[in-house]
Amino acid sequence: MQTLYNEKIDRFGRALNNLPSSGGGLHTALLSAANYGAIAEIPASTIFRELRESTANGCKGRIVPDKEIQSAIDKAMEDYQRTDRNFSYRRDTRPAANVPEDYSEKLISQAGDISTIDLMEASSVRLIDNPENDWRLLIETLFNEQDYIFAGGKFDTETYQAGEYCRSGKPAEFLGLNPYQQGGSRRAADISEFRYCLLESDSLALKKQVKLISQMPLPIAAIIFSGNKSFHCWIDIRSMNITTIEGWNERIKAQLYNSRLAGMNCFDTATKAPSQMSRTPSHYRIETGKYQQLIYLNPEPDSRPIVE
Repeated sequence: MQTLYNEKIDRFGRALNNLPSSGGGLHTALLSAANYGAIAEIPASTIFRELRESTANGCKGRIVPDKEIQSAIDKAMEDYQRTDRNFSYRRDTRPAANVPEDYSEKLISQAGDISTIDLMEASSVRLIDNPENDWRLLIETLFNEQDYIFAGGKFDTETYQAGEYCRSGKPAEFLGLNPYQQGGSRRAADISEFRYCLLESDSLALKKQVKLISQMPLPIAAIIFSGNKSFHCWIDIRSMNITTIEGWNERIKAQLYNSRLAGMNCFDTATKAPSQMSRTPSHYRIETGKYQQLIYLNPEPDSRPIVE
């Protein structure tokens, strides 16, 4: 137990030492460090002191307000207190396992008259006026500058450091949901952290997809219009603390996709892999004549419906 405790503290220390500069995913890194502190059962006052000192010394570009640091700590502590220590699964209002087939229709009917404009207005991160830069906004919000991410075409495998890629000036067609080890390629074995999984439905009309997404009791971090027949939803799974492929297969593949969502019969069953790709915002799809577009962005989602 002592060794495990020390490992948890070490993770907190590494997170403190790797805080990026402003614009490099600092907000996400603060929450990640606070989460590691909570998992190590470090007192909140100590986490605050360490984060404050680390941001004062290492985060060039802006002063991090105490309120922002405290907000990250409050959320980390709340998530940890709501988590089963042995199972690490958030206790919330997600649909029960083996939901009935009409569950999606119930959510759609209760949504009322909702459009993509409502989802954009509900975004906790203000979507910038120039959608050509939405791809950068997505990466800088959900990844750290030092993360290695996949960005490329359907058959590409190379990964890039997020900060360098954002300075490249051009969005790729696809973007990986999870970061990779340095020097790794787009395969599950090279993933360094399991942060997000993907939900997509090609079988529902776009208007119905919007209604369903707005009411889903899942922590949705991002919604991207594919430029064709669907929306790609990034589901935040960081609170589950999954560290292995086996953990992914048990908690995400088996319990979320094959159990909780199976009865709804409207989600693509081919998006279960942790190396799954999402459409990248701002990329123009020649075959459809449409842009892939960022519709919603929230770095700290909970399981309440986006539009209530």
